Order: sequence, then C-alpha cells, then structure tokens
Amino acid sequence: MQSMDVEKISIVLKKAVDIDIRTRAKTFFDVSGFPHYENVISNILAFFFDVNEEHGFKDLWLKSLFECYNMRANTNLQPGEFEEIERELPTDDKKRIDILISLDNTIVAIENKIYASPDNPFDSYHEKLKKIIEKNEYNKSIVEILLSLKKENDQKTEFGTLFYNITYQSLVEQVKKNIGDYIENANEKWLLFMKEVLNNIESLGEVDAMNKEWQTFFEGNQEIISCFFANYSNDIDAKIKFIKNLEQGVKERLIDCNSRIGTYNTQNCESFSGYISMFIDMPKGEDTIVIEPFIERKKPFSLVLELWNRNKKRGKEYSWSKELDLLKEDYPDAKVIEDGDWGMCLRLKELDFENDMLETVINKVVSIYQTINQ
Repeated sequence: MQSMDVEKISIVLKKAVDIDIRTRAKTFFDVSGFPHYENVISNILAFFFDVNEEHGFKDLWLKSLFECYNMRANTNLQPGEFEEIERELPTDDKKRIDILISLDNTIVAIENKIYASPDNPFDSYHEKLKKIIEKNEYNKSIVEILLSLKKENDQKTEFGTLFYNITYQSLVEQVKKNIGDYIENANEKWLLFMKEVLNNIESLGEVDAMNKEWQTFFEGNQEIISCFFANYSNDIDAKIKFIKNLEQGVKERLIDCNSRIGTYNTQNCESFSGYISMFIDMPKGEDTIVIEPFIERKKPFSLVLELWNRNKKRGKEYSWSKELDLLKEDYPDAKVIEDGDWGMCLRLKELDFENDMLETVINKVVSIYQTINQ
C-alpha cells in the first residue's frame, strides 16, 4: 500500500468517527421484542385515539392527528364526537384497513407503515369507505391518512382522492406540543407508557436517519473505503500465514519434544472470526501448561504471548509463581490476568509485527518452552 493511500484512508477514517452512531437507550418495546411491529404499534395507536379509553388523555391524539392532517391537506377539519374505533377492517376484496375511526362528522382511515413500502390497495380502501357512508346514509367527511416513519408521496386513488402522508415525527411533535393541556387528568401509568411510545417512535426515526447519513458517507468515499478493507483483508491473510509459519518453525526447532504442537481451529483459520493461535501443550504432572501465541481480530497489530493451565481453566488457585520466577529475567513485566471467558493466565508480552519478525518470535517461543522444561 502506497503512503498516499495511507494518508487518504487516515483522513476518511477520522471523518467516519464524526458520524453519530451511538447506541440509543432501550425502550420497553425493545425489551419486549416488538419495537417496530406494525400491528403492535397500530394497536397502541388505536388505544390512544379512543377518547373513552382509561388513559385519560381524552382527544389528545385525535386532535393532534387532525391538526397534522389539516396542515398536510390544507383543510380546517375538526374532530366531532367520538363513536368507535376499529382495527383491521376488512374490505370486499379481503384487504384490511389498519385503523378506522368513526366520528359523528368524519370517518378516518389510517394505513400504518413503519418500514414497508406504501403499495397497499388504496382504491379498495376508499371504495369501502364510500360504501360505509352510503349504507348508513351518513353525512360525513372522509379523511384518508398514510401514517409512515419516513416521508412518502401522498397516495392517489382512482376516485381522485388522496391518502395524505403524515409522518410519525410530525404526529409525535404535535402530541408533545399539545400534551400540556392534558397531563393534569391523565392516568399516571399511561402517561409513563405514552412517553415510552413516543420515545420508541422517535428512536425508530433516528436509526433510519443515522443509516442514511452513514450511507451517504459510504457512497461518497466508496473507493478509499474499499481500498481500506482490501488492505485490511490482506493484512489478516498475512497474520494467518504468520501463525502457520510460526507453528512450522517451532515444530522444526522442537522436533524431538514430546509436547503437542498445533494451531487452534486450523480448518477455520481462513475466516479468522475471532482469533487465531498456535499452542504447545506441556504436561506437568496433573497439570498441562500451554504456551499460546495468538492474534485477535479486534487487535491484529500485535501478537500476544501467554501461558495457560489447561487443567485449571477457571482455577484461580493456580498462582503461576513458578513460571514467573523462571521467566522473570526475559519477561520482567509478565503478569497474571483474569480473562472473563477463560479463567486466569500469565501474560508474558505483546509483540508488534514491525520489530518482532517471524524468526524472533520462533526464538522466543522455543526459549519459553526450554526454560519451563529445564
């Protein structure tokens, strides 16, 4: 890789750090496993649009919905007396309207979309609304809404009407704007729940926006990012080859030893999903001490030298005092550490590939083996 490539990659990586991809706080819906299920959110919306429900918010959500609709459709409709609300209302051709709200002056049809595209049979929905009006001889206005996470085009029906698009962001903003007039009489439990609903809806939009920002960045720097990943992949291949050559070199130097020498996950080395290492097993009475040089994918610029007790995987009683004493001259900074997954080990040194070439590492591993077995 040329020095100019390194400079360009460095500049792009610094820009990538500035993109906000921090993890958002979890809501109740994340914990439940239903953060973006349309049916679940539609049920919740129907609950809040029902002015007679126990939440105590009365017409907060309905009023906010109409205000959003009026701004979008350039109308001045006001919600009348609430009559009923229905979920999954079937049409004649067996389609379903997500939410239908009946008021004494209006019927409101809502098609709810989170991530799916708005390719629903809006003609069929409008035909159903017309039949409801005609059958009951209502003198009611029809309000048709496409409620979506991201901004969509208004959906035109063959009858010339529009399902006006209202985004969740605009509805949430309107609810927040109006909530002050309703808090006093609201049920405390449902106030907490509603806050979680609002947080969940907002967070879904934030994730979508974040992905778009990253996508724009990625597209604008595709060539240099591709160069980075190609060089990173080549570097990983070189490290895998290094470990295999290390194993071969140690075997040639310790050809007469009785210890088992090998490489972990040899058949899967090419994927290098987590780490790759070689090992030397040294039986010591009831214990087996393992010399393990390994490279982690998350930190591939160094090779770590450690000793493990294979028979005491989680045995904190193994002190490593003997090995520390034997190796203190060559590894004065060696220390016992506890790994959360594997127990305790003796970390001897982290070697870097700039100064510690293959022959140097082979000599170190062989020296450790000979010192412990003296």
